[in-house]
Order: sequence, then structure tokens, then C-alpha cells
Amino acid sequence: MESVAGIKWNGWPEWNGIHGRDRLEYAMLAFLIDQVQQLSCWLFQEALQKAESKRYLWESIRGFFHNYRVDSMETILRAVAHGFERRELKEVCRT
Repeated sequence: MESVAGIKWNGWPEWNGIHGRDRLEYAMLAFLIDQVQQLSCWLFQEALQKAESKRYLWESIRGFFHNYRVDSMETILRAVAHGFERRELKEVCRT
């Protein structure tokens, strides 16, 4: 993992006026919230069980972000946990 200073030196701009230590604190807070959600969210647990590994689960989630417009993280987790109807690309291109 790169340090905050390493990210700045590699050309990453400062964002929204948040600098160095503050950015790290926001990242740590986001990590903590994510860990609590993973432990307490039944839907996340179902999706993880279906995916069989965290790596495959995160790849699936990333795929939904890249390929679909979704209204919430709940929608993505439900699609991973319970499946969804996949359409052929040629069907999508016709409409």
C-alpha cells in the first residue's frame, strides 16, 4: 500500500481541499465502515456465500458497476446472491 505522500508524489492531485493526514483518516473511516457492514449485513453474507470468495464477489460487484446502471448497492448484492437474467449482447444492441 502506498503512503499518502507517495500518492501525492506520483502526481495524484489533492481533492476537495483534503490533505495528507485528513485523507488517510477518511480512508480508515471508510475501511472501518466497510468491515462493519461486511460482518453485519445478511445480504452481503449471502452474496459472499454464492460467490464463494471475496475476490470473486468484488470482481462481480466491479462488473456490475462497469456494465449496468443500478440504483443501490443492495441491488448489486441481490443480483450476485440470487442471480439475474443475462441478455445476449445482440438483444441489447437491437433495442
